[in-house]
Amino acid sequence: VDGLTALGKKSFIAELMPRQPLYVDYLPESAREVIGKVHTSTQPARKLLENEGMHYEGYVDIFDAGPVLQGRVSELRAVRDSVLAEAVEGVHEEETEHLLVSNTRLTDFRMILTRGVPGAACIALSAQEMSQLHVQAGEEVRTLPLNTRKNANA
Repeated sequence: VDGLTALGKKSFIAELMPRQPLYVDYLPESAREVIGKVHTSTQPARKLLENEGMHYEGYVDIFDAGPVLQGRVSELRAVRDSVLAEAVEGVHEEETEHLLVSNTRLTDFRMILTRGVPGAACIALSAQEMSQLHVQAGEEVRTLPLNTRKNANA
């Protein structure tokens, strides 16, 4: 299912949907107990998504009855905690942390993992990093601390 969906083939979904309502009360107790639950092996992934601002509102996946996590864009950590900074060519300071750094374009969007000072007005990027981001010195980039525990805005 996921493979076909990834290829843009989604018409089969309607064909797989039940023609009549599915009454959960008619399912065995063992099936009802796992609706909306994740497998223990995927619990860390769910926790990570929830730490990033996603939450469960009671919707379940139509194929495996697992929880569908949702989030408002403004509540996602990547949006809420990211800041604009000026790209300057240089070397990283010694007291830096891992940051995600992106250009600010919708078309030709680029993102890298580098080191910098969270929340700083400027970020030092090597010539190679600027090339990877398709930015020049003096342009704005968006930065986000990779580690949520070390977030300067928290």
